[in-house]
Amino acid sequence: MKGLKRGKKLISLVLAMILLLSVLSVSAFATSIDEAKASLADLEITQTYNGKATNDAVHDYRTDGNSVGVTYVVTLKMTDVMAEYLAARQEHLYHATFEVELVIDDAASTLEFTNSGDQVVTFTSTFLKPSETVNYTYVGRSGKTFSYKITFKESDIQGNTLKFPMELVAYYDESAVYGYEDAVAKYPDEQFFFVKEDYTAADWEEEIKIAAADMKVKASVEPTVTTAQSTWRTIIASATVTGEFSYVTADTPASIGSVPHFAENDDWHKTLKFGNDADITGWTSNETKLLLKRTSTTTPVPPPPTPVPTPPSPPADLNTDDHFAYIIGYPDGLVKPEGNITRAEVATIFFRMLTDEARDKYWSKTNNYVDVDPTKWFNNAVSTLSNMGIINGYPDGTFRPNASITRAEFAKIAVSFFKDHVRETMGDKFSDISGKWYTEYINLAAELAIVNGYPDGTFRPDNSINRAEAMTIVNNTLRRSPHKDHLLPEDDMITWPDNPKSAWYYAAVQEATNSHEYQRASTDDTEQWTKELPVRDWAALERAWSEANSSRNPGDVVDG
Repeated sequence: MKGLKRGKKLISLVLAMILLLSVLSVSAFATSIDEAKASLADLEITQTYNGKATNDAVHDYRTDGNSVGVTYVVTLKMTDVMAEYLAARQEHLYHATFEVELVIDDAASTLEFTNSGDQVVTFTSTFLKPSETVNYTYVGRSGKTFSYKITFKESDIQGNTLKFPMELVAYYDESAVYGYEDAVAKYPDEQFFFVKEDYTAADWEEEIKIAAADMKVKASVEPTVTTAQSTWRTIIASATVTGEFSYVTADTPASIGSVPHFAENDDWHKTLKFGNDADITGWTSNETKLLLKRTSTTTPVPPPPTPVPTPPSPPADLNTDDHFAYIIGYPDGLVKPEGNITRAEVATIFFRMLTDEARDKYWSKTNNYVDVDPTKWFNNAVSTLSNMGIINGYPDGTFRPNASITRAEFAKIAVSFFKDHVRETMGDKFSDISGKWYTEYINLAAELAIVNGYPDGTFRPDNSINRAEAMTIVNNTLRRSPHKDHLLPEDDMITWPDNPKSAWYYAAVQEATNSHEYQRASTDDTEQWTKELPVRDWAALERAWSEANSSRNPGDVVDG
């Protein structure tokens, strides 16, 4: 009897040691729980109004007609820090739930679905599926991306909110995808699919997209919008996401069917929760706006703003003499002027445009951001510009290199190169910038003729800037002044199928993508192109610069 007791104690001791070693091994992963909490994901909502992608739309019933259509797309993307956190734990991960909420102010009284009856939306992800509480169809898998169609009824909208519950894909076959519980029942002897396929951080970082059903403004709204501004209505939409990840801490599960043994014991698994009631704040997206208005036929059109004279001194530390191309198109032959541009890409542009003297003076390959690793292609650009005080990060210690950049953030970066310029005019230049952190930056940028606003007098500082707007501001900052009629013949320069000559940004995009020689009488004059120059090999130059300034470069330099 004593021998039996001693045997039980020995077994208990061995199990305790195994549990302790397993917990220590899980906690020793490269990316810690605190790092994951500080940098979870980027959540973005985009709006398409009457066929045009714009997050700040204005519909004038007098000039634009009675038809007002709007579609929303919600995009969720794990940050590289969170993706590395998941990749490191994927052999222990067994369950996750997400719930995305699309919130549209005043939706019930303003919007309705374009088509009557059941509504179908599309949903794609490399690791999530719709919850079993949702009526959905599995479409298939392309590469590592699962596609689904979700069907719901108008009654599924709760107040002004449309909810999309999701869960982790545990396993899949040719006909279906399975969450954790279904996979335990059907494929207990298999490994989780992401372990079997050896998912990398890049697989966990792929975008999760929900394309909501097409909607339209109700016909009953149009008569209520008059020329009185008090009757104008703004439809504001945003998105939030909450949820949790669960993973085993006691051991590495040998198969899907072995997980319940660990999941039943609170000491053998851990759940990472995020949301309003959790220790990690839930993710909230940007806002989109659709203003419904009606102007009077007697309302005068405001004249364009008077151009501000170019200051006599050029921006400090930037190469304003050589007109090198600083944007390279995509492999599909497009330049995507209306697409978003990331914070890392913006840092790279200004890093390329530095003078050699400035780059030598401020060169750095180290920074304090938790999400800018020395091995990342944008590390040198971000580190150098941070050392200059041109760019900075967020209070949580992140830089968010892959996030889109707002118009306010971009304006702040551009004016930071005009260190010696003192503002000469008083008052705010735009109606929507008062009393914010960016107020003076935007006012100064407008005075320097770097930025412009919209015809309604707004600047829309919190909107994500698109690539065409970014190129325009960079050109203005560098004091470049292209004109579509003063470029080279199209056969003698790089052109793009998505940059037609009729587009407002045609000349700005050509300036940004073509290295060229030019002539002009002064910096106030439009430049006349005289000769196309070869595209500069920025990757080679930046690699050479990196190697010349550091004997131990730990990773890649900017590669375009």
